Amino acid sequence: MKRIAYLIALSLLSVLFYGNLSAQKTTLSGTVIEGEKNEPLENTMVTVLKGCKKQIIAYALTDNQGKFSLSVLFQDSLHISFSGLGYETQTFPLSPDKLRFQIKMNVKPYNLREVSVKATRIIQREDTLTYIVSNFSEVQDRTIGDVLKKMPGIEVSEKGEIRYQGLPISKFYIEGIDLLENKYGIATNNLPHKNVKSVEVLEHHQPIKAFKGLSFPENAAINIKLKDEAKAQWIGNLQAGAGGDPFIWDGRLFAMRIVPKWQSLNTYKTNNCGTNISNEIQEFELADLLNAKENRYKTNDYIQVNPESAPDLEEKRYLFNKSHLFTTSNGWKLNDNYQLNAQVTYLWNRLRSDNASRTTYFFEDSTRIVNESEASRDLKNELSGRLTLFANTTGYYLKNELQTNLRWNDTDINTFGDFANRQSAETPRYQLTNNLELIKRFGQQSVTFTSYNKWLYEPQQLKVNREAQHEYQKADNSVLFSNTAFAYVSAFSRFILTLRGGFKFLYRDFNSDLKGINPISTLLKNNTVSSYLNPYITPSLEYNSSSVKVTLNVPFHYFRYRFQDWVFHDKRYKNRFISAPSININYFITPLLTIKAQGSIGNKPLDESLFFRGYILQNYRNLQQGLIDFTTDKVKSVSAGIVYRNSLKSCFYNFNMTRMWTENAYINGRNFEGDYIVNTRFAQKNDRKSWILTGRFSKGIDKLHGMIAIDLMYINNRTSMMQDGIQTPYTSDWFTISPQFNFRPVSWSNIVYKCTFGRNILELPTTSSSSNRFTQSLEIVFVPTQQLDIKLKGEHYYNELNAKQSKTLFMADASFTYRISPSFEIGGIISNILDKKVYSYTLYDQLTNYDYRYMIRPRNYMLQATLTF
Repeated sequence: MKRIAYLIALSLLSVLFYGNLSAQKTTLSGTVIEGEKNEPLENTMVTVLKGCKKQIIAYALTDNQGKFSLSVLFQDSLHISFSGLGYETQTFPLSPDKLRFQIKMNVKPYNLREVSVKATRIIQREDTLTYIVSNFSEVQDRTIGDVLKKMPGIEVSEKGEIRYQGLPISKFYIEGIDLLENKYGIATNNLPHKNVKSVEVLEHHQPIKAFKGLSFPENAAINIKLKDEAKAQWIGNLQAGAGGDPFIWDGRLFAMRIVPKWQSLNTYKTNNCGTNISNEIQEFELADLLNAKENRYKTNDYIQVNPESAPDLEEKRYLFNKSHLFTTSNGWKLNDNYQLNAQVTYLWNRLRSDNASRTTYFFEDSTRIVNESEASRDLKNELSGRLTLFANTTGYYLKNELQTNLRWNDTDINTFGDFANRQSAETPRYQLTNNLELIKRFGQQSVTFTSYNKWLYEPQQLKVNREAQHEYQKADNSVLFSNTAFAYVSAFSRFILTLRGGFKFLYRDFNSDLKGINPISTLLKNNTVSSYLNPYITPSLEYNSSSVKVTLNVPFHYFRYRFQDWVFHDKRYKNRFISAPSININYFITPLLTIKAQGSIGNKPLDESLFFRGYILQNYRNLQQGLIDFTTDKVKSVSAGIVYRNSLKSCFYNFNMTRMWTENAYINGRNFEGDYIVNTRFAQKNDRKSWILTGRFSKGIDKLHGMIAIDLMYINNRTSMMQDGIQTPYTSDWFTISPQFNFRPVSWSNIVYKCTFGRNILELPTTSSSSNRFTQSLEIVFVPTQQLDIKLKGEHYYNELNAKQSKTLFMADASFTYRISPSFEIGGIISNILDKKVYSYTLYDQLTNYDYRYMIRPRNYMLQATLTF
């Protein structure tokens, strides 16, 4: 096996040899001690400087034993500097002949009338960045999620997903314990920041100990470090609030205890004031550590009856809800190596909304307009449970996860206008999964076995009642999916060879029946079975040096498809070979700056969930018809990016640009037939060209106790679609830029400002349309005394409805908090002080323009009391 590995490695040497010789780095190391006591000196700053301008090339801090280590690319005019508070700075020229240092720091005497000590906001030790929470938090912040949003380099989405330098995190720990796994929103939205000492960002974190030295992830992990007084005891809070016009409430309970033998985190929340608590149990994407992307199988939502949501506007403005959420997460340390975790969540969430819309469909030489309004009620019942047993040692790794997700969703929508009707949809979903991962380490080699199995059942139905017609759609979908894989990993010299192979199996039984519809077609039933057998092998080779990392993946998939249609007596077998090789290159220019490049080419697996002939009523207006075609899409993509991180200056940025060329085997289309829109696919090649640009810049402003950040996104698509038998090319552009900043100009006040500008463009052969949106919010907090803080917040929304018409909306809130004691406080809030009623916006998508008007929550007030324990 090693002989094969060396042969594969030689194929990359011609590409890497020159870069390795011309960009070889050297490790500097040493020890710093206190001159008089001869004791190790911690937190001494070691900096490599270039030229007379003293440009920082690399830096590190000494550990508690006074030791340091850093890598540097030797150049002319380099110096190494040692400095520390209260000690004389020492600087020496760097030479390749001297790579290890033994430094004695001499005390520097001071005669100061007044001493001012400033805490460091971010501390870096090797690949760990430590954010001191007290240096980022403000009086209005409640949870650790509120503070994470103010830390440079860290992004927190509106739903609570955490990214570091543009990539999703790999793990979310509390005191080094992975208790919540991918539902870490439970902690970020509930754990009081006052109980947290620091947030650690573990860069290039490898959570699987048996993979140390065999795998080098790019993604970082987050570790929450609690204060000493918050450890080994129950901590939490109880909040109750009520108000009026109409009656509203908000109740919350949080309790957590973290000890080595047992960890427990529990929450209960209920409200009807517009707070969306369902986001807290969302399963966020984590970094793919064991090729889990091979386990992804997602079915289509055949019935699509959902209330519309308003983009840009905060959910609390338009969410009319009654919500209850209970979560409990517990972990038990069985012995030195084994841990057992159990988690249960339950959500009951009833939503209602009122909105009006004007939809314009663009044709080659005309338009079609539909005016409607709707009143909806949506009820969600979701119960999930997870039981995980795992062991994580340097010799072996074991994880077995059993999870169930049960969902009962009911939706009722009354529609008025051009197509008056009432829709009632029941969309339950029952899912059971088991995921087994086992790794055994043998020196510089490892063997991995994984087995992922999923069962899914979706018995769904839709009723549509019109004035003279009653329609009924039934759609039952059952799925059995399995993926079993083996992997061998070997590390030699600077190369890591991975040979991964496995076998996937899918069986899907789909039945649907449509009754009561106008006779536009006789294709109203489906009774199909789709399945495939998929053996695959994915060899990959990774090269690592101090200056470059190159990863080459060459996956090979063989699919044996089987399709049977019992209604039309059609039975087919097809064989398909699919491969999509890719290469990733990371070039580490300095320890602070990395350039990335990626390229891939190949074809995509088929979406067999669209293999059906009969019509499916998705909602009162749209019918869907599938296409049975075994031709695969071809995709090419290249991307380039840059990542910069300077924790000393609290400066972080990442930008990425992607170009994609897709040769689709089919073209999406829609036909207007009477009161219905028939959405289907046609077996005709259709090219799509795309540009995607994303980026984020964030910079801490220590003197103002704040941060400035800018988010950027641009998406361009060029493709075409069929509409009433005519192929229409179009181009869509979407651009947004979102600056924000927060700072504390004086000790008794802080300011938070955010704004977003968005532009949406749709270009057709004979016309073009566009709309602009601009939103901004300003939050000012006053702290007249240590017990009292007052918050004022204003929001401004500007939306272009068309070239000559726009809408402007101003909203305002006010609140206060009074701390009676360290453990008890009271507060109050007035929302929507100006009592605004309606929010409007415009959106372009494919060959369609949507103009929406939403009813928003009226002015209301609430008094609250919070007890902390």
